[in-house]
Amino acid sequence: MGRVPGWFASLLLAGSIAAAYANGLDVPFVFDDWHTIEQNPAIRSPSRLLAYFVDPDTTTILRENKDLRPLLLATMAFNYQLSGLAPWSYHVVNLTLHWLVVLLVFRIVRDHLWLGEERSPVALAAALIVALHPLNSEPVNYVSARSALLTAVFYLGAFDAACRDRRVLCVVLAACAMLTKSIAVSLPVAVLVHHLFDRRRPLPWGLIAALAVVAAGGLLYRWLILPPWVVASARQPDVTPRIYFQTQWSALLYYLRLFVWPDALVVDRLDFPWARSLGDVQAWGSLLALAVLALVAGLGAGFGYAPREAVQGNVQRIMYVHVPAVLTAYLAFALVLVGSVGYLATGRAGWDRLAAGAAELGVLFTAITIVSGSIWGKPTWGTWWTWDARLTSVSILFVMYLGYLLLRGMIEDREQGARYAAVLGIVAAFNIPLVHFSVYWWRTLHQPPSLLKPGASAMPPIILAALLVNFGALAILGAYFVARRVRVLAGEAEAMA
Repeated sequence: MGRVPGWFASLLLAGSIAAAYANGLDVPFVFDDWHTIEQNPAIRSPSRLLAYFVDPDTTTILRENKDLRPLLLATMAFNYQLSGLAPWSYHVVNLTLHWLVVLLVFRIVRDHLWLGEERSPVALAAALIVALHPLNSEPVNYVSARSALLTAVFYLGAFDAACRDRRVLCVVLAACAMLTKSIAVSLPVAVLVHHLFDRRRPLPWGLIAALAVVAAGGLLYRWLILPPWVVASARQPDVTPRIYFQTQWSALLYYLRLFVWPDALVVDRLDFPWARSLGDVQAWGSLLALAVLALVAGLGAGFGYAPREAVQGNVQRIMYVHVPAVLTAYLAFALVLVGSVGYLATGRAGWDRLAAGAAELGVLFTAITIVSGSIWGKPTWGTWWTWDARLTSVSILFVMYLGYLLLRGMIEDREQGARYAAVLGIVAAFNIPLVHFSVYWWRTLHQPPSLLKPGASAMPPIILAALLVNFGALAILGAYFVARRVRVLAGEAEAMA
């Protein structure tokens, strides 16, 4: 399938949305609409437009729901002038905003995700999913949820403008997004991450700084005008930011399930349980499941979608295991260093248990690195093993941390063994820079680093994305196993006390 013309995509997506929501123009006001629209006197007069920017009382008649969303209120006031409290015009605006969101999804996927020749059909499929998926029926049919649609239009429009280097338009749209809903504060990070993947152009630090100023200014604007009690009333008294953050993992997993099998209502679930501790299965189990799903996606992209390497062929795809494994090992050994220093400085057993658990993980992933590297080396170099600088230094690193684990088990005095192991853990950490820079300091068959190297990366963005997703997933899985191991070691210590 060739390139899909923009006009054809626009008409197809508009027709699809119209067909799916043809019976929605008569949907009455529901949920919060009664206090934000039906009984809100602020939207009934265009003369209140400037007040929307400075008066939180204009958003709702309820004290606990007051906010600052001036551009959203301006659209509601437009609807009231057009049809009063007849809901049809409100739904027409929501459908129009939904169509704009879908068109922006089509443009972004087609033009900015490095998909090659198949980018047009993939972009059209992605846009159709956003247009018709039942998960999006809430912001389309529920008028007060227009805040999400309007923010998405400004947010995606700003992102698209940033990718096209239209900086003034990007900053203006970012400001509009912040004046609609504060979730747009993440836009500078999204633009930065996208440009980090696409290193064909220099990073637009000026644009990113401007977006950061807009985001910070939007938060400061809210902080200066909103009364202090507004933030406090926006959440339950016993729900801390940490609890809210931990609960998001299971909520994301829930919506992923609804994306695949949308058999439940998509409105806010007031009965959704809170994950109040990292020890709750809801917290660590959902995070673990998300990491596994990310690893499956990353391996699928690496082994099934990423382009075939021109010289090495398909054997190069072992990189999608090899590189994330060695980076996870580096991370684990960094934890060993931190735990060892912490134990020698404070004498607290918790630091020692952290070092011990991380060392076990590091040894495991170093073994995976050596095995996967040998599989890669046989067809590339013609041998399973060669004593060059990189392979020799990795072997020394592996033996040193294996010795670290053996040392811990050989000394009966646990405190003395922990001190000796801490010293070895600190000494062994100095071998990590030697491993990493060995390909620069000596002649070696091993290729230079794929990720941790100076200068811009020349690898295609899809390869870089697959590597980083796999590394992130392995790092989360590794953190889980270290945490579980630390808990087991603590239990063993209590049993022997």
